[in-house]
Amino acid sequence: TSVHDNRQSALVSNITVSRDHRNTAYERFVPGGLVAMLPLNGGLRCVSVLVSPSEESDGYMQLDDEGYLEPLQQAFGKRLGVLSGPGPRQSYPLFLLQPERQAAGRTVLLGNAAHTVHPNGAQGLNLALRDVAALAGLLRPVLANGGDAGAPDILAAYSTLREADQCQIVRFTDMLQRTAGAANPLKSALRGSMMLALDTLPGMKKEFISRATGLRTPPAKHMPDFRGLGKARPPLKTDTGRSPARGGSGASRAPDTELLITGGGVIGNAMALLAASAGIECILVERNRRPAAEARTEDARMLALTPASGKILTSVQAWQQLAEQDIGLFRQMHVWDENGSGSLFFDSADIGLPALGHIVPQNLLAGALESARAAVPGISVHAGVEPARLSDTANAINVTLSDGREVSAKLLVAADGAGSKVRQLAGIGYPVHQYRQTAVAGIVRTELDHGQVARQRFLSDGPLAFLPMADPNHCGVVWSTAPGHADDLLAMDETAFQRVLGEAFEHTLGAVAGVGARQCFPLQRAQARRYCSNRVALVGDAAHSVHPLAGLGANLGLLDAAALCQIINRESRKGRDPGGAALLRKYERWRKGENYMVMMTLEGLKYLFENQTLPIPGLRNAGMELFNSFQALKNFTMRRATGLDGDLPDLVNGN
Repeated sequence: TSVHDNRQSALVSNITVSRDHRNTAYERFVPGGLVAMLPLNGGLRCVSVLVSPSEESDGYMQLDDEGYLEPLQQAFGKRLGVLSGPGPRQSYPLFLLQPERQAAGRTVLLGNAAHTVHPNGAQGLNLALRDVAALAGLLRPVLANGGDAGAPDILAAYSTLREADQCQIVRFTDMLQRTAGAANPLKSALRGSMMLALDTLPGMKKEFISRATGLRTPPAKHMPDFRGLGKARPPLKTDTGRSPARGGSGASRAPDTELLITGGGVIGNAMALLAASAGIECILVERNRRPAAEARTEDARMLALTPASGKILTSVQAWQQLAEQDIGLFRQMHVWDENGSGSLFFDSADIGLPALGHIVPQNLLAGALESARAAVPGISVHAGVEPARLSDTANAINVTLSDGREVSAKLLVAADGAGSKVRQLAGIGYPVHQYRQTAVAGIVRTELDHGQVARQRFLSDGPLAFLPMADPNHCGVVWSTAPGHADDLLAMDETAFQRVLGEAFEHTLGAVAGVGARQCFPLQRAQARRYCSNRVALVGDAAHSVHPLAGLGANLGLLDAAALCQIINRESRKGRDPGGAALLRKYERWRKGENYMVMMTLEGLKYLFENQTLPIPGLRNAGMELFNSFQALKNFTMRRATGLDGDLPDLVNGN
């Protein structure tokens, strides 16, 4: 069983309010916790829930009624007037609990025996009732037909049916607990942006309500066919190409390898190198056979790599494979708005770093990782194939490749991108939000020296970024714009594109004197419903996709790989299964919360900079000027953005 202590306690009591609650539930997030008022009949009685650090809650329990009302009133404010008449108080500790399995033998877990969650979303009892309803719904037809209620396929079906809903609620409440009560200035600002986005973005509030009310269920295409449960029949199969354990010799055969990694791009190769450096044997499956010469061809796709990513790549000897002329760096960053005078300035010297990040063409980094991989023993490569089917045994996952070969591993790591075949085969949902924007990317030559400054101008239809390359007069350009405009930009001849690009960027670097090949790609936001399934873990774009306005996509993927490898290495030293459910939950809880915070921050920034509805532009410009005046907040922001602050893998922290 996986248990995480939130180090908080909830103190519950009935309370009288002087203003009619009008059947409205209130929840206010405060530093260290929250306070909620839940309406009772009569208009002037509520159930109060005060969540605070455990030591504070213990102190509140010792106060008399009058003494307790003071901190409660202070925490909640006077939205419901004066609080009085508290009833008896009860206190209970808060923790997150998830067992490795929902069912075993002829035993099934329901309610708090299967999960405990933070009360910030008031989901505990509701989740338990859905457990009961799901099990009853499965048993009813089985018992009516004289079937066996404790048959293995019944329990497997129940586990599959409930896992998605339970994981979704656990992640939802855990994300609220991590971000909503945070006291530091940046998280407070991010929280405000997220709440503004939630209240104004089309569809987001509806999505939030659907999750909170339990009316959001996993898509039918990701659910197994439960007909005929409890009867003698072949093993349960899903429509995703995955089947559970089979008997016979295949179930007990030793796995071919510890890790099987799919995806031969930046994240897949980095994962393989990290594993090999920790002494973990692995097999890498890559769909495309890439000629070595392709690594040196011009690629318009630029990666803005943070210092944290640089540490990861250096640790696996990939950074050392890049030539000096391949690596651009930026010491400063300048962000400004098309419709106003507001702007933001960031300088690496303010936080004691030589650079805020580096700019590297994606194909050159991929080539460097492949060169590093070729020099490392312990990594076998199967090229030109992809997974076609998955099946589970007691101690491994079996993968049938597209050429008919079968490979077994203790853990399958999907690093095969946003269109992940493994994620599809594992039946893991991947809700996608299309931004209705297309990014046009290219390499340009500018009249003026870029001065190692990354620049980004927010236009009404999306951001335009100039990223400094190693040559002082070359920049990688990423222009996020409407699809129709992107088509026009791609269709322009070189002279016309130079003129339009220079005007859009206000000729900040003088005339655009030359343009290389242009590429485009649609923009989207996505987050897998789960980061793990039975012996499957998702990393990189297979788990999440983000808007490129901050250039964080590859950096998040590298942190995923480093975090997963760290957990596998630690648990394996203790003799634990690298594909075990408890281990994978640790990874999911760690990285999903971090990635979700980044996604929502980018969503809030995108909304704030692209919204031209009054008074947003004026407030935006005033906010940028105010932000510039708070150096401590700017420094904190830079440390977070460079990947040197937060819940980070030991490799990034220097351990």
